[in-house]
Amino acid sequence: DDEMYCTDCAFYCEHCDNSSTGDSYTVSGETWCESCYCDDARVCSCCGDAESDMYSDIEYVEYLGRDMCESCRDDRNIFWCEDCEMVTEWEDGYCTHCPPEEEEVVD
Repeated sequence: DDEMYCTDCAFYCEHCDNSSTGDSYTVSGETWCESCYCDDARVCSCCGDAESDMYSDIEYVEYLGRDMCESCRDDRNIFWCEDCEMVTEWEDGYCTHCPPEEEEVVD
């Protein structure tokens, strides 16, 4: 806005390449303005890490109804299931959304 600001009051947004005032956000190690953060960032609802929407490993976990980064998904054993084609929680090597296949008993 062609005004003078001290360095404590203004910052440079590395996403839109503009100087800005107000709140700044860290996204993928860069400083972003609020507008870029709201429009172009994905935020993990567990740990709060933010990444650029274009290069994000943050995925929406439908059955939990929230975005989660790869690290938080790994911590909770959440992976892609080929059978139900969803990102779901796994326990003992099985998707908790899909019932395990019953083993056939042979007499």
